[in-house]
Amino acid sequence: MEIEYSIGFLYVVVNALRIVFYIPQIMAIARCQNGAVSNSLATWGYFAISHWVAVIYFTIGQRDHLALMISLGNAIAVSVLVGTILWRRDQKTSRNTNRVST
Repeated sequence: MEIEYSIGFLYVVVNALRIVFYIPQIMAIARCQNGAVSNSLATWGYFAISHWVAVIYFTIGQRDHLALMISLGNAIAVSVLVGTILWRRDQKTSRNTNRVST
């Protein structure tokens, strides 16, 4: 039983901290002047989907409120990250379009 508790505790700590570690990436993308082209939208989008699936799993399948809240935090954070990539790419496209039309 002690090993299961330890693994569960480790899961909570690592995944809760992951939410915090998205912040520097989001900030870097927000400051990026080249449209965030070095960030893989496919990879981050896949991570977002996997976190949202975990939210559904912990809501319906496990009914584990702590894991649900952690998964929800991760899903929201990575979705903000994906949105930031899309926003920066849209800004770059808009700048390029304005440059061509003038």
